[in-house]
Amino acid sequence: MLYNSSEPGYNLEGRAGGQQLVTILDTDLAKNSPGDRQITHWLYGGDDAYRLKQEIVLGIAGVRMLDALGFETRRFVSIEDCNVSF
Repeated sequence: MLYNSSEPGYNLEGRAGGQQLVTILDTDLAKNSPGDRQITHWLYGGDDAYRLKQEIVLGIAGVRMLDALGFETRRFVSIEDCNVSF
């Protein structure tokens, strides 16, 4: 997972003027195996195993990233998302 605490993301602004922080998880790092580097190349692409790997990254690394950013993750987790079970 790529996470840089000095630059946690960027803000998108909507038509109504509201802003939302966007932070991206990236597994394409030299220290990861070639197979793991591809996990975040395509959204929901590939077979069931590929999708499961993405859900694990989102479910575990996503919560860790939100914790590192200071969010109270229990307020943001939706049980409707498959990756939450991880």
